[in-house]
Amino acid sequence: MRRALPAAILAALLLPQAASAHAGGPSPWQVTTSQVVRLPDSLSLSGGSARVRGKTLELELSVPPSVTATVLGYLGEPFLRFDRGGVAVAAASPTAAATRLVTSPGVGWKLITRAHSLEWSDRRIQPPTSLSRNERWSVPIVVSGVRGSIVGTTFRLRSDPAWPWLLGFALATAGALATSRRVARRRASGAIIVTAGVAVAAAATNLLGYAFNAGTDARAATIETAAIAVLLAAALLLAISRPVLRRPIAVTAASVAGLVALDTLPVLWRPIVLSALPTTSVRLLLTTSLAAACACCGIALIAMRIPEAERKKRRSVVNSRERRIRS
Repeated sequence: MRRALPAAILAALLLPQAASAHAGGPSPWQVTTSQVVRLPDSLSLSGGSARVRGKTLELELSVPPSVTATVLGYLGEPFLRFDRGGVAVAAASPTAAATRLVTSPGVGWKLITRAHSLEWSDRRIQPPTSLSRNERWSVPIVVSGVRGSIVGTTFRLRSDPAWPWLLGFALATAGALATSRRVARRRASGAIIVTAGVAVAAAATNLLGYAFNAGTDARAATIETAAIAVLLAAALLLAISRPVLRRPIAVTAASVAGLVALDTLPVLWRPIVLSALPTTSVRLLLTTSLAAACACCGIALIAMRIPEAERKKRRSVVNSRERRIRS
């Protein structure tokens, strides 16, 4: 058992790709955003509107049924058409293929929705990778035969303070480790399993929030789901395994959960968190997972040292008795 516990911790640390929920995928946060600053007069006067959705950075355009408007694509070609029938996409438009509004090229117009508004991911409004200053963007549009542009700007957001969450993590971890020596002597296995369960549950809940965020693509959702499956499988093995294996499995599961949480640590201070859960809940779950994982590993290490310390104490007592007998 004493060799199994450090081996379990080492195995989790040597498998960062299995522990990292976002390896090779997009990060679940953003530090830049976009907003619309001006509409063409022909669109605004007729009652139309446009906005950029905060987390997904999708452009949402609404046009009254009485107005015909055509959004132009990346190459200046007709891309979207808003009219009385709803919203249609040009099947032959390269922009339609790039934005995944059509699955295969075609001819003519293809009706997308009978509603009079649409959201789509337009790369023209996406902030660049490195944004040092505000930048303008524009999406050309023809409204009732009059050409104009939807104009907006991208800008960098100020980071949120992370110290309250880090302080809470430090206090929770210190409190757990301060009481772990007393717990580890009598109920070590129970304490290890409980803290591991808390770490796994908190990490898995956060991963579900990232996976079901409205802006997460299919590849990222697949990575999230695979990470959740690994954590839940570890929890299942913990529940059905033999008692002799529960501690190393619990420590391994807690270590993986802690590494998953550590991989997304910047959500503590990034201004926009890409999750279906509220930002405060995501941060609370992350600090809980980290604190529980540290407490689990700490209790396991202390539990390993207690039998050794007791053996040394008994050996010392025996040696002292032998010396008294000899004397």
